[in-house]
Amino acid sequence: MRSVGSGLELHSTLERICEAAAALTDARYAGIGVIDEDGDALADLVFHGVGAETARRIGRLPDGHTGLLGALIREPGPVRLTDVTEDPRSWGFPDHHPRMRAFLGVPVRVQGDVFGNLYLGEKRGGKPFNDYDVSMVRVLATEAGIAIGNARLYEAAKQRERWIDGSVAVTTALLSGGDAEEALQVVAERARRLSGSAAGIVLLPAAEGGMEIVAVASEQPSDQLGRVVPPDSEIIAQLLAGKPVFVADAATDPVCSAPSRAPTGRSWCCPCRAADGSWERWSRLVRAASGRSRRPSAPSRSSSPRRPRSR
Repeated sequence: MRSVGSGLELHSTLERICEAAAALTDARYAGIGVIDEDGDALADLVFHGVGAETARRIGRLPDGHTGLLGALIREPGPVRLTDVTEDPRSWGFPDHHPRMRAFLGVPVRVQGDVFGNLYLGEKRGGKPFNDYDVSMVRVLATEAGIAIGNARLYEAAKQRERWIDGSVAVTTALLSGGDAEEALQVVAERARRLSGSAAGIVLLPAAEGGMEIVAVASEQPSDQLGRVVPPDSEIIAQLLAGKPVFVADAATDPVCSAPSRAPTGRSWCCPCRAADGSWERWSRLVRAASGRSRRPSAPSRSSSPRRPRSR
C-alpha cells in the first residue's frame, strides 16, 4: 500500500492506485472513474492495462450516464460479476473494447464523499474475483481515499501559490508605467495559464457601448483582438452589471448570441473590481495606469494579430 500514498500529484496518484489494484487481484485491466461535481457522470477516467493504440481505437471515454459505470455512480457499493456481459446493466461497450468477463467495482471515498469508483476487469486465467479480492480492494480503496485527499490538498496549495504569483505579476504589469498593450497582454496570458484554458481574453467597456477585446492570449492565432461585442449581448450585460458568467458550452448556450469565431467549449467570464468593489472604477484605473483612452491607441505588440478597432 505504500506505493499508493507516495507522491502528491493527483493524476499520478490515480495511476498508481490502478496499478496496485491490478497487481493485488491479478487483473488485466483497472481503472478509476472520477465523478463530476454534479455527482451524476464521469469527469475523468484513468485506466491501466489498455495500450495507447487500443485506447485510440476505442475513442471517446464513457461519460457514466448509462451502463454499468452509470449504475455504480447512482448506487455506490461493491459490485462483483462473474460475467459482465450477462448483467442487464452492462451495455454500450464501444467497439474495440478489450474482451472482459470478470468484473469488480468498489467506490472510493474521500473524507466521506464518493470521489469515484475503482474498476477491475478480466482476472488472469479466466477466474472470477473472489472474497479475498473484494476485501483487499476495499482496503486499497480506503488507502486510496487518503492518498487522493492528500493529493487534492497539495494541488490546491500549489494552485493558490500560482494565483498569488500571477496576481503579483499582473499588478506589477499594470502599475509599472510600461507599455499598455503589454500590460493587458500579461493579464490575459496569466489568466489563461492559471485556469488551464485554451484562451485568455481581456475586455474593457467600449465608447460606443458593449465591450472591446483589448488583449488575447491563446495557443492558436486569433483575429478577435479589437472586436467590440455589442451591448445587447446577455454576457456583456451581466459583466457590465458586475456579475460573473459561466457558460457550459459557448457553441450552444443561448447567452452566447453574439457571433464569434472564438473557440467553443466551457467559458468563464469574471468582472475585475477595484479595492472598493467597483467594476467601473477598476476599468478607469486600468485605462489611467496603462495610458489607454476610450479611443484606439498605438498598434498592439501582443502575440495575436490586431484588427482595426471599431470606431
